[in-house]
Amino acid sequence: MRRLLYPSIILAVALLLFLYLNQNQDTPEKAAPKPIPTKVIGLNKLLDYTSAIAPSASVQTQRDVFPGGLMAAMAPGIIDWTRSQLEDGQGFVILRNVNDGGNPLNGFTTLRTVRIPLASLRSAEFVLVPLDAFGKNGKVSHGQIRFLFDAENPVLVLDKNGEPDLTIPPIEDLIFSWEAWRKPGEDYDVIVGMDRTAYALSLRVFTGRQRYLEDILGKRDWFCTPLTLPGGQAGVLELLRVIAVMGDGYGRATIGHLLDDAKDAWVQAGGPLHADSKDLLAEWNELQNSISKSREIKDPNMKPVDATQSYQTLIRSCATMALYTINVATERLKNNKTVGAEEVKLVAMPDINEVPEWMNELAHVDLKGMFVRSPEVLKFIRQNKAVIPNNIPGMLGEAGLGATDDGKVIQIQYGQDKESPYSSAELIR
Repeated sequence: MRRLLYPSIILAVALLLFLYLNQNQDTPEKAAPKPIPTKVIGLNKLLDYTSAIAPSASVQTQRDVFPGGLMAAMAPGIIDWTRSQLEDGQGFVILRNVNDGGNPLNGFTTLRTVRIPLASLRSAEFVLVPLDAFGKNGKVSHGQIRFLFDAENPVLVLDKNGEPDLTIPPIEDLIFSWEAWRKPGEDYDVIVGMDRTAYALSLRVFTGRQRYLEDILGKRDWFCTPLTLPGGQAGVLELLRVIAVMGDGYGRATIGHLLDDAKDAWVQAGGPLHADSKDLLAEWNELQNSISKSREIKDPNMKPVDATQSYQTLIRSCATMALYTINVATERLKNNKTVGAEEVKLVAMPDINEVPEWMNELAHVDLKGMFVRSPEVLKFIRQNKAVIPNNIPGMLGEAGLGATDDGKVIQIQYGQDKESPYSSAELIR
């Protein structure tokens, strides 16, 4: 988390130098952390989970990993296509791997299956979560999308039989958060993330109460900008469709790629030759077939170019991916001639499928290399203001996609010293 304090290095050569020197100090505090013993989730458990009607699981954040080593706690939200009715505005979405009820203090994450009633969608917000001491005016922030639902028809957690679990409080909001999917003990590093192969990309889904609890414990406030998509509730519904379908597609592609690599390594090591593994290859194939069962997505803007499309600090970050989903939803609303669509515009941002080579190089060069590339960095930042998360709320306001008051974009603040969007009972369960 320490490195999250310094992403403004991309704004000035002096800060590039500062980060470089900070990276290379040989101090006890900066020594490499001790390896964390991990536990790979077995094929039988993965098969049971994927084949269950409404699975749930409690995973240890720094211990439990998928084949390939990525944290199970950071698993993406996956749509149960066989049980969802996503096309009908009166239908519902069955979404797996929603974070709710875990304990961030002891490192446990609970992944649940929820039923989202589409007709209950009330509004959506772009949520800025500052990570430095400068708050909403700083340069270091996380960006995510928050969906709010009618209290009379809330999102419900499902039990193992696919029925509402009445022992768990209903859900009135969900957070969709694009994140750098990592291995246990691997902190996010803004410079390492310049390499598009360093981190996988995961759209994590949280109940609002769970994400807010984790952020408050980390002393991180929320700054919420209500979105003003064309068509009112229809616009919010389109955004939910876009982000949920994109997260599902990217998630399945990434997990499928992980399983391919793990299976290949196992086969090359002679795994199928062992007498006690005659059925294991069949289980691999069954699991991969289960993961690949997604809906065909016709819109090229909503699916990854390939299975290795991953996180990137500037092009495919938490905030830029959130903004991208808003843009895709807006463009689809325009194409459908939704009422009010002509009055808004897309927010200018870089192409998420194009990562300049100099960005990848920044993750691997020495101090001289950083200086050599600094003009390209600064030029890119000037031409692409949306890669700085704190610029996005204002840009949404200017485009007509974010609520404004007297010409200034609205940012509702929640935090330890401010109003909370949740009661104490909701946070402590």
